[in-house]
Amino acid sequence: NFFHFQTMPEYQVLRCVQCSAFQVHQCKQAAAKRWQCSLCGLKQSYLRVYAQGVAKACREAAQSFNMRRGEAEQAAAQEEADYAHTDEAQSQQQQSEKPQQDSKIDWNVFL
Repeated sequence: NFFHFQTMPEYQVLRCVQCSAFQVHQCKQAAAKRWQCSLCGLKQSYLRVYAQGVAKACREAAQSFNMRRGEAEQAAAQEEADYAHTDEAQSQQQQSEKPQQDSKIDWNVFL
């Protein structure tokens, strides 16, 4: 009597080089390690495997990675907006500190 146990398929968390999204893909036995991003459609090679295991654990890891990436992008955008606002305020302050020049020229000064 020989029992054959079917093993659970392995999954991997990969990151797209174009859109930077983390995604879960099933490990394949094929020699060519290529995959296609489900968001932007770019076909690419496996550069780095960020997590590997059962589907549930990989989905949770990809979700966590994408949340952190989104928070970092949001913080960077907020910092950039704050910097632009500060730069604009400084520029306006410098403009208000400059003495107002008369638009009329007094030619008597040159005579």
